[in-house]
Amino acid sequence: MIIDFHTHCYPEKVVAHAMAAMTGAAEACAKGSALRPEGDGSLETLRRTVHEAGADYFVYLAVATAPRHQYNVNQFALKVNALPDAFAFCSVHGAASDSLEELERMHEAGIIGVKLHPDEQMIDLADKKMYPVYDLISQLGMPCVIHTGFDPFSPDHAHASPDQILKVHGDFPHLKLFLAHLGGYLDWDAAEELLAGKGFQMDTALATAGLDPAQAVRIIRKNGAENVMMGSDNPWATTSHALAYLDALPLTDREKEMIAGENAARLLGLID
Repeated sequence: MIIDFHTHCYPEKVVAHAMAAMTGAAEACAKGSALRPEGDGSLETLRRTVHEAGADYFVYLAVATAPRHQYNVNQFALKVNALPDAFAFCSVHGAASDSLEELERMHEAGIIGVKLHPDEQMIDLADKKMYPVYDLISQLGMPCVIHTGFDPFSPDHAHASPDQILKVHGDFPHLKLFLAHLGGYLDWDAAEELLAGKGFQMDTALATAGLDPAQAVRIIRKNGAENVMMGSDNPWATTSHALAYLDALPLTDREKEMIAGENAARLLGLID
């Protein structure tokens, strides 16, 4: 079984605007300027490219970039979650007055997990206003994927720096934190030294954007292949690109099998 654990797409009415905004932010920042989308950001293209790559399922990660977007973003997540080949993670914004109620609503609707993007939401991960959110996510037992490393929307300040990740992990030991981008997009030295092997799950999203294969293997093995899931970050990289990167890594066939889908399948309840 193959599962792309890290994908994004946008409703038809806003997809062009969303893609233009993100592409523009990347182009305006020297560190992110090499990042170019490989897809158009639509749900239709996402599903097609996922299956063209041979994947069985994908996980859609919603991002509520502002409090006013929270409800509509999650309504779209419910639409995606209803598809036979998809699982959706909802998103809440720490500045929204109804973030806790929204988490309860999503959990009751059958959404399995949560995605937070501190850089795009402009809230530090360890900001105390987020603590009630973490407490409820922990109580609900929902896995929580967070963006880690560089982001062109906040090029000069990492809102989820390793010290903040470790702080939240220490304050909420039962919070199931999943670190996107192998712990730190374009900041993989810190991920390897400070975060790998500390009890986090990770995904491989955007490892395709320059992570040296030898370092990828070190991070994966330090963290444990059983704690890593293949992700593309579609539309920024296709599922086929992410799979080709994983396949080329000098890992064992068993390690690749776990990362490509088995670990995610167990989390999603597809296998025991």
